[in-house]
Amino acid sequence: TRKNLLTRKKTDSTRYNQISTTDLNIAANIDIAVIVASCSAPPFHPKFIDRYLMILQYNDIESLICLNKSDLKNEEDKEKINIYKALGLTVIETSVKTNLGIDKLKSRLKGKQAIFLGHSGVGKSSLVNAICESETAKIGNISEKYGKGKHTTTHTKYYLWDNNSSIIDTPGIRNLNVRGIPLDEIQQYFPEFDKFKDNCKYRDCQHFKEKINDCKVKQAVNNGLISRERYDSYIRIISQ
Repeated sequence: TRKNLLTRKKTDSTRYNQISTTDLNIAANIDIAVIVASCSAPPFHPKFIDRYLMILQYNDIESLICLNKSDLKNEEDKEKINIYKALGLTVIETSVKTNLGIDKLKSRLKGKQAIFLGHSGVGKSSLVNAICESETAKIGNISEKYGKGKHTTTHTKYYLWDNNSSIIDTPGIRNLNVRGIPLDEIQQYFPEFDKFKDNCKYRDCQHFKEKINDCKVKQAVNNGLISRERYDSYIRIISQ
C-alpha cells in the first residue's frame, strides 16, 4: 500500500493561451526527504527550502536539510542556516571534498527510503556517490551562468546502498509550485508565527495586507523576532 506520494505542480499554456496545472508524481512511499542546498555554485536559497518544507509537511513526510559544500560556508550562510536550526529542524552540514558530515548523513538515512531534492548543481549526485561509496551517479559540470548545474541528473534515479536503505535522486527542480496547499493553511507551516498570531486584531489575519498596528506577526518581523527572509517567503507564497 502507498503511504505517501510526493508531487509537484506543472503549469502549462494551452493552445488557447489558457493556463492549466497538472500534478507530476515525483516519488511514493518516502521515509525521509533530504532537501539539499549548497553554500556556493549555486548559492544558498532559503526561499526554495521554505517551499519544500511546506510541501513535505503538507504530505506528512519527515525532512532534513543538508547544507552541502559547507567548506565554502561564509558568515551570511551561517546566519541563514541558523534560522532553520532555531526552528528545531534537522540540519546536516556536508562536504564531499572534505568528507564532512557524510557518516552522519548515512547514519540518519540507514534503513530508510530517502529522496534527495534540490536545485541542479547543489551536489545531490556527489552525495549519492559518497554514500554509495562508488561513482555510480553521473556528475556533470556546473554551468558558468549563475553557477547552476546543467541538469546533471535528467531523470529520477533509484540507488540501493545498504539493506533496506535506498536513495531516490531527483532532477534539479528550478520552479516549485505550492498552489495545491489551501491559502488559509499556509501560515501553519511557519511555526515562528505561532506565539504572535493569536494576538492579532483579527482572528483571520493573514499577516499580509493588514495594517501593521493590527498584526502582531508584522510587528514581530519589524522587531527582529521573526526572520524577515522567512516572512518574505511567506508573502511570496500566499501572493502567487
